[in-house]
Amino acid sequence: MVPPGTPNTAAFMTISNSGSSDRKLLQAESPVARKAELHTHLNDQGMMRMRQVADIEIKAGAQTELKPGGYHVMLLDLQQPLKEGDSVTLTLRFDDGSTKEIDAAVKKPQTVMKAPTPATARRDEALSKKHLLRPLESTRSHAAAIAERRKSGTSCASKQASAKPKHPSAVP
Repeated sequence: MVPPGTPNTAAFMTISNSGSSDRKLLQAESPVARKAELHTHLNDQGMMRMRQVADIEIKAGAQTELKPGGYHVMLLDLQQPLKEGDSVTLTLRFDDGSTKEIDAAVKKPQTVMKAPTPATARRDEALSKKHLLRPLESTRSHAAAIAERRKSGTSCASKQASAKPKHPSAVP
C-alpha cells in the first residue's frame, strides 16, 4: 500500500493454488476503495505502463506473485486515509465462484533499489567493456558530439558512409 494522502494504492500478495485445476482471479473488492481493479505492467516500446487485466491466472499446484512491476490489485478512490500499520480487508473472487477474504498490511512502498550482487556487478562490468552499457561520461560526450554535428551540419550517417567497411571476419 502507498503513503497517506494518495487517492489510489496497490495491493501485493502471493496467491497459492493447491488444487488440481488452474484458477483465475477475476475480481477484488475492498471497503476502503470505491473501486478495485486487477492490473499488470507492460513494456510498451521501452516504457513501462500499467494496464487493467480481465483476470490473473493461478496455475494448479503453483503460486502467482502480485508484486511491484507485475500483477497487482489497484485500489482506486480510497474512502479513507491509510496509515502504515493499518490492515485493509480485500475480498478476492475466483472463476470457480469461490471467494477469499484477506487482511493486507499497509506498508511504506520500497523506494530503495537493492544493491547489485557480485554476479550482477560482474555481468554489468563485462557488458560495459563490450560497449553494450556506456558509462555516464561516455553518454554525455556522445550527446555533445551529436549536438556539435548538428550545429556544423554534419550527420552521423554521413561520417559512417564515408568510413571504409570492416571485413566481416574482423567484426567481434
